[in-house]
Amino acid sequence: MSSDFGQQQFQRQQFRHKPSDAGRSEIDHDRIQRELVWRMFGVQEDEPTSLGARRRETKKEEERKELRESRANTVLTLALGGVIISSLTLLSFYVFAVAGGVMMHQLRNYQLCRVACILAMIPVISPLIVVGIPFGVIGLAKLRDPDVKRAFI
Repeated sequence: MSSDFGQQQFQRQQFRHKPSDAGRSEIDHDRIQRELVWRMFGVQEDEPTSLGARRRETKKEEERKELRESRANTVLTLALGGVIISSLTLLSFYVFAVAGGVMMHQLRNYQLCRVACILAMIPVISPLIVVGIPFGVIGLAKLRDPDVKRAFI
């Protein structure tokens, strides 16, 4: 009985015709040619406009790449600007501290010398932290002496 059932199924599949195929006796050459061309170029057969879609996708990818590059350039420019501004600010503090030391040596401008000693003690601003803190403390201690205060012009 099972072999009879298999024979019936085989015959049904072999001779089954779709209603649309019944009146169609010739082969669709255009469809086969399109399918071969699409397969040769690596494009899926169900996407006849995929070449245009690929061009659009590559254009979108190029736009995204340009956007990423422009953002990276902006970030780089801002970072470089920040480094330059902070470097100039720190350089001005260093020059101020050195000027305060020179003024202290020449016994001129008492207030500038005190501010320079205080700046030398700030760890972030001091050019040499290990040297700046002790010298700032020693400088402030010496500037508090009444004889040193009278010596300033």
